Amino acid sequence: MIGGEAGFGIMSSGELLAKCLVHGGLHVYTNIEYPSLIRGGHNAIHVTASDEYITSYYPELQCLIALNKETIDLHIKDVVKGGVVVYDGDDAAFAGQDVAATYAEPTKRGVLFLNVPLKKLSEAAGGAITKNTVAVGAMMSFIGYPFHFIQEGLEETFGKKGGDIITMNVTAAKSGFDYVATHYADKVVHPVKVHKDAPKRMMISGNQSTALGLIQGGCKFYAAYPMTPATAILQTIIQHGEAYGVVAKQTEDELAAGLMAIGANYAGVRAACGTSGGGFSLMVEGLGLAAIAEVPMVYVDVQRAGPATGLPTWSGQGDLRFLLHASQDEFPRFVIAPGDTKEAFYCAFEAMNLAEMFQVPVLLMTDKNLAEHHQTWEPYTTTGLVINRGKLLKEGEAKVDPSYRKFPRLEFTADGVSPRTIPGQTGGMHTMASDEQDRFGDITEDPTNRTNRHLKRFAKMAGMAKALPPPKFFTWANGVVVEDKHPEQSQVTLVCWGGTKGPAIESLKLLHAAGIKANVLHVVYIWPFPKESLEAMLEQCKHTIMVEANHLGQLEGLIREMLLRGCDARIHKIDGRPFNPIQLYRDVMKIVKSNFTDVMSIATESYAQLEAK
Repeated sequence: MIGGEAGFGIMSSGELLAKCLVHGGLHVYTNIEYPSLIRGGHNAIHVTASDEYITSYYPELQCLIALNKETIDLHIKDVVKGGVVVYDGDDAAFAGQDVAATYAEPTKRGVLFLNVPLKKLSEAAGGAITKNTVAVGAMMSFIGYPFHFIQEGLEETFGKKGGDIITMNVTAAKSGFDYVATHYADKVVHPVKVHKDAPKRMMISGNQSTALGLIQGGCKFYAAYPMTPATAILQTIIQHGEAYGVVAKQTEDELAAGLMAIGANYAGVRAACGTSGGGFSLMVEGLGLAAIAEVPMVYVDVQRAGPATGLPTWSGQGDLRFLLHASQDEFPRFVIAPGDTKEAFYCAFEAMNLAEMFQVPVLLMTDKNLAEHHQTWEPYTTTGLVINRGKLLKEGEAKVDPSYRKFPRLEFTADGVSPRTIPGQTGGMHTMASDEQDRFGDITEDPTNRTNRHLKRFAKMAGMAKALPPPKFFTWANGVVVEDKHPEQSQVTLVCWGGTKGPAIESLKLLHAAGIKANVLHVVYIWPFPKESLEAMLEQCKHTIMVEANHLGQLEGLIREMLLRGCDARIHKIDGRPFNPIQLYRDVMKIVKSNFTDVMSIATESYAQLEAK
């Protein structure tokens, strides 16, 4: 972990460290922490790297780079026995202090406090601005990593800024690397193996994956007002969209963003908008317009903790019920919650198709932790990804009803989905409003028409449900996450949705080591609710534990509503911080020991051995 005050370049240095590890063939997962302040406050980035595939970060720290004293105070409890804390003894906060005495308890349990003159080394390399780069060089030296990986990472990071910037940062990193090698050669902590033959992997965040999935899905217009933690979707589309003919618009507010995207879709341009829960609150009026006008529409909600401003830079899963019922009255919609960065790509792609295929709003939910962490993946395959524009008619296909001299844009059909034209198409003339209307788009308050139109919209639900894949069981096999083909053999099933997937799957490693045969049941496509498939899957489970980052258990409540059953136990987290596999393992074991005595009796010996470690 690298931590310090905002402005120290904490996030960029952490991402640089992660890139270096990726270049060496390791799997990487990052977790970032920062306050909702424009300036100042504590920032930290936690980089977990492994020879094996990983699906979450781990809280234990083997090496802590502290760019200020506050970082040590906040994170020293997480440094493991034999771990290293790197600090700059010249910092005024340490003046006159015996650091080992100040942190006596960690020193007793074998934590090493190593003084590296980060500021002096950075100034010698070209300026204090490179202090974070010096720290990265020092850390790489501590873990025994070849320096050329740092140089490659710096060239990748600063390639567009010119040779002088690259040279300055390479010099800074080398000074930190050499200082540690010279003064602390015997203090290398947990040497990391380099995998020369590892496949090339990309390191990508959930927001970046979502943006690229929208582009892959044919999005040509994206509107948003910057709102943490969704802003990087807009930034990514701005960065890459031009090459694919995508227009990105930063609007004056979220209401405008939603309405502009609706207008673009009505005009035949595939469009989407994105925000967090507070911004989506402002988009809800437009959501109802998209629904009654049957305009395809994709909304992205990157959840953060609320209500109101809440915790702007922290996470949660408190928006599910909101999105299920957002806007007045009733209308069909999709609610989709990908579980990792890779799923975010494919779900965003599919959202663009589903919106046009059924002419309904598609609500794509991620969360701060999923959206902003970086994870390594082999390059996504796009083979077989086909854009489906549904019943959008081509020029010349629209036919005016001769009796009304208009095109029946909202024509009644067996599947509820009407043929669609865009403004300017020959034979496609019709009106459209936000009031209830007849099949030509003319406003009417006739009760029979109202009943028929409402039923017509809901006639889409059967086809919508059939278009979605069912939930999946996951487990580990030979160090890889696989779909569990024999879920009935598991003693405990963790049920989850959205971004809790990664920590839940990672916790299975510890549960299996403790003698608990467990798996994960993950729900991505939440609405239309997968009633038949989920009910059958739950019937295969022996003991179920719901895992959600909210207080009320919103998915479990929906399961109770739809299936008249819940889970056997539940774990809720509402502090804004992500689940991690170790704490989740401990919470599950408490439940197993208290509630599932039949399981605990089998696992007692393995559990005792694991705890002894």
